[in-house]
Amino acid sequence: MKRVRDRELVRYLAGGLGEAEAAALRRRIEADPGAARRLAVWERTWRGLELPPPGPVPAGFAGRLRARLAGEREERVFAGLRPAWARTLAAAALVAGLGLGSVLGFALANGGEGQGAGLWSEPALAEISWAPANGAEEVVP
Repeated sequence: MKRVRDRELVRYLAGGLGEAEAAALRRRIEADPGAARRLAVWERTWRGLELPPPGPVPAGFAGRLRARLAGEREERVFAGLRPAWARTLAAAALVAGLGLGSVLGFALANGGEGQGAGLWSEPALAEISWAPANGAEEVVP
């Protein structure tokens, strides 16, 4: 006689066998004391897997759940504001850094020595003579 496998016992307990297969397996289990012991172990395990019967919902559960969800929604709204100001601050720091870098780059373009092409070697606006656009004489401030 073929040995009863645990897989067959589990299918039997789960109701996964047809009537003829279940009857044949019951006869094999009755003839094999080892299979009967294993079936008893599987039955205890199977009963332990059953869910307990559902109980009533605790009083006030729905109200507490609504309050908790509303609180989480408010937290998400305020959490969404934090990254916006942080992004704005980061953008301002980036612009300031680029501006300062540009100024220093122009100032130090010639190594800071003598007259060069840097920003500080350019004449001041007060030193530039401006000619009027209408062709009149040149005005020197």
